[in-house]
Amino acid sequence: MLEALVDAVKQSGHNPVILDSRVVVVPAWGRVVGLFPDGRQNALWVNEPLFAADDPSWINYGGDRVWISPELDTNVTDVGGGRLDVVVRKSVDPGRFILKGADARACEIVSRDSVYFRRADSTVDLIRRRVVEPLATSPYGEVRSGSVTSAGYRSATTLTAEGSVSESVRPAVWSILQVVPGSEITVPTSRHAPRTLAFIDSPRFDVAPRGSGGLLTCVVDTPTSWKLGLHATDSVGLAMAEFDAPAGRMLVVRAFTVTPGERCSDVPATLPADDPRAAGYVQQLYVDDGALGGFGELEHHSPYLSPENGYRVTDVCETFAYCGSADAVAAVKERWLVGARSKA
Repeated sequence: MLEALVDAVKQSGHNPVILDSRVVVVPAWGRVVGLFPDGRQNALWVNEPLFAADDPSWINYGGDRVWISPELDTNVTDVGGGRLDVVVRKSVDPGRFILKGADARACEIVSRDSVYFRRADSTVDLIRRRVVEPLATSPYGEVRSGSVTSAGYRSATTLTAEGSVSESVRPAVWSILQVVPGSEITVPTSRHAPRTLAFIDSPRFDVAPRGSGGLLTCVVDTPTSWKLGLHATDSVGLAMAEFDAPAGRMLVVRAFTVTPGERCSDVPATLPADDPRAAGYVQQLYVDDGALGGFGELEHHSPYLSPENGYRVTDVCETFAYCGSADAVAAVKERWLVGARSKA
């Protein structure tokens, strides 16, 4: 229930912002933690037991967050002996977000952080400005096979640099949406054999042909955590996750603008960073093995800050959730797939 989530946030000592009685934002965490298409079931994965945790290390509250990429710089530490380990710095998450303004129609939060970039051994002062707005209508919310309840929001995150930025440092917005364990993820692609690359371990996924492109699918259930990258040449800017909820079938949709591959700074540790095969994987999927909660992540990256864009980029993405009968939700999903295919 939305009320229970709001109470859990308040008990942690923070004040949530509720938009249009369907979207819950926690400014201090820089996250959207609730999306309720029917007012009862949260479409996002959240880790409520950790809401009130007092832990100096990183806490993954769940929901929808914005980090700074590339991960090899901001979230990876050299622990010696040629070994790298993932360490999420406070400057990346939760950052120092503060609430700048909110009403029933929008919430604006801002964070100013000094972020360390490991490979360049350089620290950059960055500003993340995030505006979250509920959307009054959701695409394909009414279909012939039945009705569904729906809710959605638009998130616009602007990243800027204060002061100079070295050419060897390429900060970008890294948008991450967490979905529940057991979800079935579907990502339409622009061709049958899309260009993919393993970022972590061995991704477990399938690709099936559909129309002029393909469908990349996986289940959020794995014995070993993995991450998969989809190249910009084959991304159509859409990812979906669906699961069974008490009130019916739930579908979560993330739609975004695809960054040109040459403007994406994120690279995997599986290849040398200067290897041309490592660049351009603007859309990614992560599936956790249960150690952090067993969730899945729908991820994408903005262009990196550069002289060409005046060291200012804005990532805009829209997130929708639908709940209803299996047939009605399947019809909504089909409409999204047809729409994505027409743009491929």
